[in-house]
Amino acid sequence: MKHTAKTGFLASLAMGAVLALSASGATAAWNFEPSTVTGGQAKAVSDGITATATAFSIANGAMGANGQTFASGATFAAATLAVWSDSGLGVKSGSDSASPTHAVDNNENTDMVLLSFSSSVILDTVMIGWNGGYDSDISLLRWTGTSAPSMSGSTWAAVQATSSKTGWELVGNYLDLAVDTPRNVNAADKGSSWWLVSAFNTGFGTGSVADKNDDYFKLSTLTGSATPTTPPGKVPEPGSLALMGAALVGLLGLRRRAAAKH
Repeated sequence: MKHTAKTGFLASLAMGAVLALSASGATAAWNFEPSTVTGGQAKAVSDGITATATAFSIANGAMGANGQTFASGATFAAATLAVWSDSGLGVKSGSDSASPTHAVDNNENTDMVLLSFSSSVILDTVMIGWNGGYDSDISLLRWTGTSAPSMSGSTWAAVQATSSKTGWELVGNYLDLAVDTPRNVNAADKGSSWWLVSAFNTGFGTGSVADKNDDYFKLSTLTGSATPTTPPGKVPEPGSLALMGAALVGLLGLRRRAAAKH
């Protein structure tokens, strides 16, 4: 078949549509080690998506017979976010003043980092840049509401997701994170624009068995991808499908007409 400018254009259009669809699942990495804190926030940008970090804490409950239970019954309070350039984000709350309590920890208070993304994302891995040789269990939660969560002054019971209302949903508890080693999370590929990475707290839900030791870590890097506009296993967006289909149909038609002339 003679290659014309028109067939070349349609072939390029079809290939571009395929590449655009496949690129939608590209992995992004939000690295907070080089960040600075401005106005209580730290930002990281990857793949055109901005992640904004702020800090919160919640007072722990009474210590149980077998160790600290960390049960959350008090209200969320704003905390002080800090960045260590070689290890990532830490949180100061309550009487925190020095290592190791300037990390994200559950000593006296349970510290957490709220991550607000500029679009809905599916988190794949969480990595810490420091644990000082201490235990480093985390709780990962996502916000299921359509508007931004209101944190300060809210009780855990008031914002906990249930079958009848939206709120914070425990995605999982993950034990013994190793420094500079990405930990796979979110096996169900759930998406949200707001995520909480917290020191482990039983009040957020069980999800897995965790020990009762105090946990300390600094949050370094998260990876993930933009939430697809259509659920996995479903057809692509109509506009993308139409673009690819039109290009392929046009190219096939030209090939048939050219073959008929021979």
